[in-house]
Amino acid sequence: MVIQEKQIGRLILKVKRQFYIQQKAIFEAAIIAYVRTLPEPVLNNPKRGQAVIDWPNSRILMEKRDKFLKYCLFKRPLWRAVWKILIVKSDYDPAYRDAGQFILEELVEAILHGDWKPRPVNNPPASIWKEPGTQEGGYGAFHGRTFKQYIKGGDNL
Repeated sequence: MVIQEKQIGRLILKVKRQFYIQQKAIFEAAIIAYVRTLPEPVLNNPKRGQAVIDWPNSRILMEKRDKFLKYCLFKRPLWRAVWKILIVKSDYDPAYRDAGQFILEELVEAILHGDWKPRPVNNPPASIWKEPGTQEGGYGAFHGRTFKQYIKGGDNL
C-alpha cells in the first residue's frame, strides 16, 4: 500500500511513526557497529586502535567535533559515530573529502547569500543542548557568528 502524504514530517511522525522508529534504530546500530571498525583519529602519538590524521582540515573537523559534543546531550553515541566517519573518510579518501568539500562550499554560499535560514533562537532546546548564550541574547539565529556581517541581508537576522 502506497501512502500519499504532502508533508514529510507528517508522514514520518504520524502516519508511519512506528515503522520509522524501528528502522531508525536498526540504521543507528549499523552506523555505530561500522564505526567500531575504524581507527580512532588522533593528532599525534597513536596508540593501539588509533591513527594519525594527515589532511590539514581533519584537525578543524576534530575541533568542531569536540565543540559539538560539548553542547550536544542527545544521541551522543550516534553523533560520535557520525563525526568519526566524517573525519576518517575525509582524511584518507579524496572522493569523500572532495564531495564533502563541495557540500560545504554550497552551504557556505547559501548562508552568505542569505538563502540558508538560521536555526531559531535557543534551539535545540536546553534540555538536549548546552550551548552558551551570547550578548545578542541566547544562541542560534547566527548569534555570535563572525560571518553574520557578510550575509546578504544579514542586518535583518
